[in-house]
Amino acid sequence: KRLANVKDEIRRLNGMVDNFLNFGKLKKPELRPASVTDLVDEVCVLSSSMMKDRKVEVEIRSENHIPLLLIDREQLKSCLLNVVINAIQAMPGGGRIRLNITQEGEPGNEQDVRISVTDTGHGISPAELERIFEPYFTTKEAGIGLGLPLAKNLIEGHGGTIEVTSTVGVGTEVTLKLPIIDAVVETKN
Repeated sequence: KRLANVKDEIRRLNGMVDNFLNFGKLKKPELRPASVTDLVDEVCVLSSSMMKDRKVEVEIRSENHIPLLLIDREQLKSCLLNVVINAIQAMPGGGRIRLNITQEGEPGNEQDVRISVTDTGHGISPAELERIFEPYFTTKEAGIGLGLPLAKNLIEGHGGTIEVTSTVGVGTEVTLKLPIIDAVVETKN
């Protein structure tokens, strides 16, 4: 299972390099029904050793009956993993990440699935917050400044949105909203 995870991660990183080299002309998402809850669990497994090394605890909360979404699983995994890694890096002395998966909309007429990633890190200043989606803007020594702009493009390519709120000294919350699209495909007779 670990070898399979390593192979998957190598493929994902290869895709990230391709996206970096082709920034601005990302491939169209290949939408297939998938579980966002399973995807969040997988991202936590992939980042668990980094969390352990940095003394970061993770808490996952998910409403019951989150529907399958039509998503490009690899693109969304790359986006979510980037957000989680950013959260981990914002807490060099340890902390807590909370991932919440909920549905939004009127009861019985939910229209979005919301994934929020909240950390207890150092936060982002208002001036930096205004620029976080600009390509090549980074506050990290080893960063290249494409993680969040790519994430924004990927989420918007799925018809969704990404929002970031932050308070310096308290932490940051990144919220991904993805539309619930009926996955039933009609067949012609």
